[in-house]
Amino acid sequence: LFKRVTLSFTYYRTITEGALFTPPQAPSTGQAAQEKNVGEIENKGYEIALGANLISNEKHNLNARVSYNFNENNVLSTGGAPEFVVGGFTFLGSWVNEGQPLGYLRGARVVEDGNGGYEVERNAYLGTTFAPSFGTFGLDYTFNNKLNVFLNGDYQFGGQGVNVDDVLRYFGGVNDEDRFPQEVLDAGITSFFDLAGYWVEDANYIKVRAIGAEYNFGSVLDSRIKGLRFGLTVQNPFNWASSSFDPDVSGSGFSVQN
Repeated sequence: LFKRVTLSFTYYRTITEGALFTPPQAPSTGQAAQEKNVGEIENKGYEIALGANLISNEKHNLNARVSYNFNENNVLSTGGAPEFVVGGFTFLGSWVNEGQPLGYLRGARVVEDGNGGYEVERNAYLGTTFAPSFGTFGLDYTFNNKLNVFLNGDYQFGGQGVNVDDVLRYFGGVNDEDRFPQEVLDAGITSFFDLAGYWVEDANYIKVRAIGAEYNFGSVLDSRIKGLRFGLTVQNPFNWASSSFDPDVSGSGFSVQN
C-alpha cells in the first residue's frame, strides 16, 4: 500500500535566560514596574513526524503527513521577583511563578468541602495556556499532473483558556444560563471573584485550516497564453473545539508583554 514512508523523531531541551518581563517593584521602593531581563524558562519535549506516499503511478499521486509534538514548559527562575501577572483580568489572570508553566491561569476555585457543601480555594491553579500536546496533518493529491487537491490542519490538547466573551457579558449584566452550578449559587457563593474557575475551559481543538484545489490548463488559445492555472482555497472550513469559544482567540493572554 505505502510506496514510501518517512519517519522522523526530534528531542529538544532549551533554556531561555534573561527573559524579558515587567515584574512589579516592592511597594516600599515607590517605583513603577519596568521591563527587566529576569529569570529562566525551560522548554523540553519531542516531535514525531510521519509522511507516507500512499499512491504513486502515472495518473495518481497521494501523499499524507501527520506530526505530534509534546512540550513541557516551566519557569525555572524569576530572578528573585515575586509571582506576577502578565495578562488577563485582575481576578483571573495569566501569572509567572517558579515551578509553573509560563502564563498559567490563577484564580479562585469552588471545591466541595467533604460535608456536602462548598468552599472557595483562593489563588488556585486553574490550568495552563500552553497546550502540551499539539501537531499538524495534511493530504496532497495530484491527478494526471493537472489537478492538485490539498488539505492541511492542526490540533492541540491539554491546554486551558478563559471564555472572555462570557466574562464581559457577565460584567454587562448578562448571566449566561448554566455557567455556574445552581447548587453552588444556592450555597451563597455568588461573587464573580469566587466563581473565576467556571470561566476556564479546556481548549482542545482540531482545525482544518485550508482546503484547496488547482487545475493546470497548460497552453491555451493556440499557445497565445503559455500557461493557465485556476485555483480555489477555503480557509478554516471545519473547526471542532471542546470549549464554547474559539481557543485561537483569547483576551486572557500576554498583551501586556506584547
